[in-house]
Amino acid sequence: MPDKNQKYFLSPHVFIYQLEFNGDLTFAIHHSLLNHCYFFNKSEWEMIQKFILEGDPSNLSYIDTFKNEHIVVPQGYNFKELNNFIIKNTDCINCSSIGIIYVSFNTLCNLSCDYCFIINNFSKNYTPKSSSNEEIKQIKSWLTSFLNSDDPSIEKKIKIIGYGGEPLLSWKNFDSLFSELSRMVPKHRELQFEIVTNGTILNDDVINFLKRHRVQLAVSIDGPRHIHDIHRKTQDNLGSFDLIYENLKKLGFHEIPFGISTTITDDNRKELENIVTQFNQTFAISSIGFNLLLYAGNDSPTGKPTIDNYALQKAYVVSKSVGVYEDRIGRKVTAFNNKGELYFKDCGAFGNQIVITPNGDIKPCQAYFGNDLNLIGNIKTSSPAEVLNSETLSRWSHITPIRRENCQLCPAIGICGNGCAFDSEMRSGSPESINHQFCFHTIQTLEFLLKESYIEKIEKRPMKLDDINAIGIQERGFQYRDLYERR
Repeated sequence: MPDKNQKYFLSPHVFIYQLEFNGDLTFAIHHSLLNHCYFFNKSEWEMIQKFILEGDPSNLSYIDTFKNEHIVVPQGYNFKELNNFIIKNTDCINCSSIGIIYVSFNTLCNLSCDYCFIINNFSKNYTPKSSSNEEIKQIKSWLTSFLNSDDPSIEKKIKIIGYGGEPLLSWKNFDSLFSELSRMVPKHRELQFEIVTNGTILNDDVINFLKRHRVQLAVSIDGPRHIHDIHRKTQDNLGSFDLIYENLKKLGFHEIPFGISTTITDDNRKELENIVTQFNQTFAISSIGFNLLLYAGNDSPTGKPTIDNYALQKAYVVSKSVGVYEDRIGRKVTAFNNKGELYFKDCGAFGNQIVITPNGDIKPCQAYFGNDLNLIGNIKTSSPAEVLNSETLSRWSHITPIRRENCQLCPAIGICGNGCAFDSEMRSGSPESINHQFCFHTIQTLEFLLKESYIEKIEKRPMKLDDINAIGIQERGFQYRDLYERR
């Protein structure tokens, strides 16, 4: 029988926030790992304060709920034992589960974007290239073999993503690949085709190819002409907006749904909500993804990355209001709302994808085109089984904040999923290191989600939120200023 004298205290994973509406105070208790969240008025908070000081749950009517959801834990509770148990018993952070395959038949591009993290990180001796006819055959054959494998670490639903360079420079190769995979892959395997494009090559032949295979399209565009053309120029140093805009009209005319991919820079970060509104009103976009700048050399716009989290949050609210899925904050909304479920990975590169380059090299992430880092294998020499059991893929499968001691008591670990490992490696030398830009963004997003969660309950604006246990954060070994200056 349970000990009635057992004292309980707030879990080390619990953080407390104070929300203010025109002088009225509300208090939020949030479990950082499981995302359970409760709101209390001032009188209820005074009872909780007494409990925090005395460890006596007898005056709390909801103590059983708090116990079940690990808001309160018994005296002597060791959070490290819980973390170790989770790490040991969670498959997705111990092994790979491939559901995404990037394929590139070229690393050539007809644009010259100054922030490009691929071209600007080519090795000094690397020359952009296209797959030879023999390599194209080998890529098709290897992928067919891979997708016909009954290995349980290959998921039933597979997304095949055409990437580059500019993938539509090789659209005929993708047409052939998608046709062959559709014929040769067993029916129990569901294939979805997607292409990420700069939107400059959308002639009638390409349009027919997209319609034939029901290709999901993501088009890179950074805003209206005066903003987009700052960074996304042609090889002749001319703006690319007008050509892309006309091509988007073609997609609309042929009723081909598409989303847009927008990289956040100093030039557009104040215009994100307007970008959503403009492109949705004109083209009825299906989705928008806002990309953080990834490292592309100290002389590029990415040397000192900046992100306006407030502007990004406003863009999310606008996207939600018009029914457009916004991916950057949207992923964290999903994690925040899945109460009790653990969110370990925010990117497919952490054991959920493989990337095939033009010469057949296999990598965990598409950012490593054109350099020798993080090689998993090559389709010419590595069987599907050898790829799935490779040391590099295993290493990337293990990248998750819960394995990093400095992250285990972060207030936002439950919506994090880790930052960009490529960006971390380029800036600090290791894909396992903390991505400071992403940390700041994630903490700010958590505070936004706490406010939005309560606003939806009471429909009041504006609201101010303060973290009232910042001292507790520091005592637990996690300090905001160690990661990014709060502003």
